[in-house]
Amino acid sequence: MEIDEKRLRELVIKAIQLLQAESSIQNLFIPRKKLYVIFTEEWNNKYSSLFEELDKRNEYEVYAVLPDGIYNDFHLSNLKKFSVCKSVISRKNADFDESSEYLTVFPVVPREIVVKTALCIDDIFESRWIFKSMEKGQRIILLSSGLEKFTGKEPPSYINKILNYYKTLLEFNIEITKDIFQIEEYENKFSENSSVVYESTEYNEVLNNKDGKRIITVQEIERYKNDKKLFLYSGDIITELAKDKAKNLNIQIIRRS
Repeated sequence: MEIDEKRLRELVIKAIQLLQAESSIQNLFIPRKKLYVIFTEEWNNKYSSLFEELDKRNEYEVYAVLPDGIYNDFHLSNLKKFSVCKSVISRKNADFDESSEYLTVFPVVPREIVVKTALCIDDIFESRWIFKSMEKGQRIILLSSGLEKFTGKEPPSYINKILNYYKTLLEFNIEITKDIFQIEEYENKFSENSSVVYESTEYNEVLNNKDGKRIITVQEIERYKNDKKLFLYSGDIITELAKDKAKNLNIQIIRRS
């Protein structure tokens, strides 16, 4: 049977429309990943900026977990403005046995959370949540803009200790990043003890303090490949992955007091 050009065009258009409609229907039933936003303080611009971006992207099913002391009409009203926020949960009703895949984001990170997580102390809600998430292999992100900054007045030994705690978090696969939507800059790499480490340029940016101490990560090593030498001064820290890359590039690491 012969079909003229006009009829053939109509059939092609109809087929395309049917495919598009079918695709749209299928997309309606694709579940979005869960994202838990852990509140550590009252509503501020860090939370509003995150939820505005989450709403715009509309890629996650978001659950806000609030301390019982701020689980009130003010926060509920703020969060209801965002269509991606499926539910607001008080900490006393938080489910540590969540079985589905999820992502946890901390927009504001008090230093207590960093220290207790690094030391594996589970006497606060945040560290218990992190440990449970790690046990299940779930992603945990600390937004770099919410990390507590140094004042510059702290003793060097204290600063170095805190910097080492941040390094421990990276070794735990906890991500420290500026934007949860950025194209993945993290690569799964294995150190000598086969533990996976995530490293980010934001990590170095946030942790460098006013006294000039540095965190040398694998991304920074490339800049020393021409000189073949990397000088580390008192308080500087170099990650294990950075050491491995320096060795592969024949870069000599020299420590100076």
